[in-house]
Amino acid sequence: TDACYEPSGTLSEVTMTSDKTVTANYAKIRYTLTVQPSPAEAANRATSEHDCNDEVEPSHPAVTDACYEPSGTLSEVTMTSDKTVTANYRKIQYTLTVTGTPPEGGSVSGGRDYDCRVEATATATANTGYHLLVWNEEIQMPVPSSSESRTVTMDRDRSVSFGFHKNRYRLSTSSSTGGSVSGGGTYLYNDDATVTASPDDLYYFSHWTGDASGSTNPVTIKMTGNKSVHAVFGDVCDVMPEVCPASRDEDGDEEEESSPP
Repeated sequence: TDACYEPSGTLSEVTMTSDKTVTANYAKIRYTLTVQPSPAEAANRATSEHDCNDEVEPSHPAVTDACYEPSGTLSEVTMTSDKTVTANYRKIQYTLTVTGTPPEGGSVSGGRDYDCRVEATATATANTGYHLLVWNEEIQMPVPSSSESRTVTMDRDRSVSFGFHKNRYRLSTSSSTGGSVSGGGTYLYNDDATVTASPDDLYYFSHWTGDASGSTNPVTIKMTGNKSVHAVFGDVCDVMPEVCPASRDEDGDEEEESSPP
């Protein structure tokens, strides 16, 4: 009368020599609950036995792959027959953080969430006037480069930092006869270099040529690359002879007056 029971054992033969009573035994039917993981590689399949009509709250089997975690919950099951339920799992995600310093030195990409064990690539690209130092296996030392990429395995939260470095540029100076120039040398990108022309006696500063122009002295040069500046000096005696000695030798020096005999 109860579908959850079934006969248990057998009844012995009875010889009816009088009124007899025999006992017929019944056992509760048991059913199998199977919990099937999805995807299959996330965990092992689990089975358990339960009495008919039992209310069972299944649980996720323990993960066998550390890259997975249970997803969602499993509904209660009434054991009216053998049952199979699906336990869902999802890949754990980890965060890749990518930074570049100083920020004005360039741009970075690749920073986001990735599935566990994915090979993620972080990339940096230097702006104009900056470079990155990238290891060169052939010469076994870092060399300047405009870009760099690094690959990391996302088995946990990861961070990748890139360093941008300002380029160094050379400022070359020269001058015509009649003076000297100071301020040449090596400068970092976007530095302001001050170049000064200093005329010798009886010379004047005329103008700049090369990567400077005009006659402003000193002049400021914005170092956005290798540059050269040439100072042109003029001879005062060519424009104001009245202020000059009566005569000068070929090198511009005054000649000594000879004494009368």
